[in-house]
Amino acid sequence: MPAFIGGFFVAGEVRDDKISHLFFEKEVRMTNGFKKTVETYKQAKTLAAEYYISPEIFEIERQNIFEKTWYCVGHSSRIPNPGDYYLQEVFGDSLIILRDKEGEVRAHYNVCAHRGTQICPVLPYGLDSKNLERSTLQCRYHGWTYDLKGALIGAGQMKMVPAFEKEENGLTSLPVKIWVGFIFIALSPNPVAFEDLYKPILNKLGDWKIEGLQPFGSADVQVVEANWKLIMLNFNECDHCATIHPTLMKHIDSKSAMNDLSKGPILGGLMKITNGDSLTESGKICGVPLGGHLTLRTVRMGYYYSMLGNFLLNIHPDYVMFHYLTPLSATRTSIETVWLFNPSSFGWAGFRPMEAINVWRKTNHEDWEICEEAQKGISSRGYKPGWYSPSESLLVAFDEEYLKLMSNRKEIGYL
Repeated sequence: MPAFIGGFFVAGEVRDDKISHLFFEKEVRMTNGFKKTVETYKQAKTLAAEYYISPEIFEIERQNIFEKTWYCVGHSSRIPNPGDYYLQEVFGDSLIILRDKEGEVRAHYNVCAHRGTQICPVLPYGLDSKNLERSTLQCRYHGWTYDLKGALIGAGQMKMVPAFEKEENGLTSLPVKIWVGFIFIALSPNPVAFEDLYKPILNKLGDWKIEGLQPFGSADVQVVEANWKLIMLNFNECDHCATIHPTLMKHIDSKSAMNDLSKGPILGGLMKITNGDSLTESGKICGVPLGGHLTLRTVRMGYYYSMLGNFLLNIHPDYVMFHYLTPLSATRTSIETVWLFNPSSFGWAGFRPMEAINVWRKTNHEDWEICEEAQKGISSRGYKPGWYSPSESLLVAFDEEYLKLMSNRKEIGYL
């Protein structure tokens, strides 16, 4: 593997003789379609406490948001081979996420059609894929067997039951959509088309070739004692970075945030990486650039996007970090965090993935901790809605979209 990739990447650093010209072009071209965070601000206050603590509202969120949008359950690189699978819990249901013999990703409820027994056991995240490969799914209770598409292919003595039809007794499956490698499922059998709901972002990420990236290590899984919306809101502003994230602030200009998506179910934009070429401990690029080389869009820039219902995405010149949230209750959320790298990085002698992961593990811990503190404050009788600041314009937009989705149910007494 050579020590350089593309025209601007040499031994883990961006060449200074190229970068000045690159940034001159960037200032002219990159700002098109982006607005500073304060430019899209609308005066608004935070939501009432009930939205963050009420079990009744949490149930309505499940019906109106999570069952009507698409729900991320990971990246397809987790199941690279036919027969690979993992289990994902969503609102108390165990789901089997697998790749079938034809290479298609599928999602089935982990429930045998015979008497309801769970078919697949829980497996640790990151277990070697050779231990996961299987050609069928068989319930160990009575041996009912299904192909990977969910069709019933063996049911013991049921051939003696005249009214029984194999075709009507397969696994219950869910709609699946793969977008740049990310796996989204729909909890409704007839969801809004993914392409219609998320159209503004669908063609934005081509430079990074995210669909071909590979994970390093296992996911970080953290249960945070906070409402899922507080985590989404925290992600969408960096007004807190100067006081909460000392390590992160060594590498970014928090006031440089500009957004190209500032309304609707997808929010986000970009921020400049300063004091280095990537967001790593050393400031140096730690892996082969995403897409194989740096471009005007990727050099010394970090991108951030949130998608309702549960997906948070950070893109850097040489790696991706994403979170997907699993709301457990009105006041508890499980967060899985995964880092993805260019597959060519794994054969490069200069590959230093922990330089990126260490920065973000510290930052994520700081975020989850402050979200828990926010939850405690909002749960107090002393809480009352406060004013959003101009640098929190995406939070106003998030609340607007959230209330729009929730307003279809009149039984909410707080609208």
